[in-house]
Amino acid sequence: MEDAHIADFTAFFRENPAALFGVYDGHGGKDVSEFVAKEFAKVFRTQQNKVADLGEALQETYHELDRIMNRDMASSTKYGGQGCTAVTCAIQGTRDGTIFA
Repeated sequence: MEDAHIADFTAFFRENPAALFGVYDGHGGKDVSEFVAKEFAKVFRTQQNKVADLGEALQETYHELDRIMNRDMASSTKYGGQGCTAVTCAIQGTRDGTIFA
């Protein structure tokens, strides 16, 4: 199977708790979908001081994952011919009880 997923309840964005959910449908192999599932939350956490909002953090996380895979492909054929379709959702609560998704 070439599919992978995440359900991470330990993410934070701007000092507010957040949960990340994602489904990654691999194409041409399982390496890309497994890589995205494994690394997404870690890369998402690095965006906190780089972007203005949660939506931009999700977008920049995908851009950074792309850069990492492109660097890896420059030195090997690991992801050659592979890709994945991705759906990710971040849900964040704030101190006043507001929820953003």
